[in-house]
Amino acid sequence: MSPFLAVSQVLISTPHNFSQRLKEEIIHTLVNKYNVSGVNMVNQSMLTPYIYNATSGIVVDIGERIEIVAITDGESAYGKNCFMLV
Repeated sequence: MSPFLAVSQVLISTPHNFSQRLKEEIIHTLVNKYNVSGVNMVNQSMLTPYIYNATSGIVVDIGERIEIVAITDGESAYGKNCFMLV
């Protein structure tokens, strides 16, 4: 185990389609196996405006599906939901 991880906090950018169970397994592994002191998981779409030094915007993610997320002051304007077109 890396001594660096034992005192580290980790930020993970996740795709929208990660299940709650998968997220919990990742956190469990990081905390129990690698002894990290904190984990923050954020949907990739929520981090996109920060690339442009902004906290608000509309993110259109075209991948396996189309996701459209309106973000105001760093939070989804629609709670934790986003629009997905399959």
